[in-house]
Amino acid sequence: MKQFILISFLLLCNFLVSADQYRVELSVFETAVGVEHFQGMKNVNLFVDNNDLYRYYIGDFEEIATAEAIQKEAKAKGIRFAKVINITEERTACANSCTAPGPIENILFDFNQYHLRFKSKQELDKLGYYLQANPENMVRLNGHTDSKGSEQYNYRLSANRANTAKNYLINRGVEDFRILVKEFGETTPIAKNSLLGDDSTVGRQFNRRVIFEILDKEGNNIAGVVKEFIIPELLRITPLNNSEAFLSMVL
Repeated sequence: MKQFILISFLLLCNFLVSADQYRVELSVFETAVGVEHFQGMKNVNLFVDNNDLYRYYIGDFEEIATAEAIQKEAKAKGIRFAKVINITEERTACANSCTAPGPIENILFDFNQYHLRFKSKQELDKLGYYLQANPENMVRLNGHTDSKGSEQYNYRLSANRANTAKNYLINRGVEDFRILVKEFGETTPIAKNSLLGDDSTVGRQFNRRVIFEILDKEGNNIAGVVKEFIIPELLRITPLNNSEAFLSMVL
């Protein structure tokens, strides 16, 4: 009896490892599109592959019949290129070219500007589809600047940066009430604005940013969704020890 149970368990494990998974790929584009393109289809996800193609899909499913039913619904709504993808086979065939991207990245801005770079729009597209796939979550957009300009001016500039990101998400179908905005101006740098008495262009660039905070329905931060900036060690802001504080006063 024990031998029979062991064999059954091993067969089950082998099935789970080898079982195929499926998704419905709705469309592939060279640039991002809004959710309205998909005619009311629910739970549409996005990933940008290593060829910078925007792949919109629904899934993943363990049963091919479920995927085929979604495909039929999509085609009935006019999404004629919808197709069922065997994810297990695709991962082997596509290798690096079809892999999903890493975490969402925070966005940076040009000096004294609040327009969105192309890269920033890509990250906001990923954030928008994450929020649509997780309707119970919200996002807080924290705007920041470097130390150039007055405190009052930088406060307004940080607000403009955060609100530009908010408006982009709203235009992509994210509800207004799920997007919070907070302005910090120049008060919370993550890198040194100057180094050894000279302007640090790299440090200032890190400080001209909007940070995404993903929040659950209770307002708690959800870690792991957004990738944190990696600040070069020389530019990191760290508390001074006693000897460093003394040297800073002497020099």
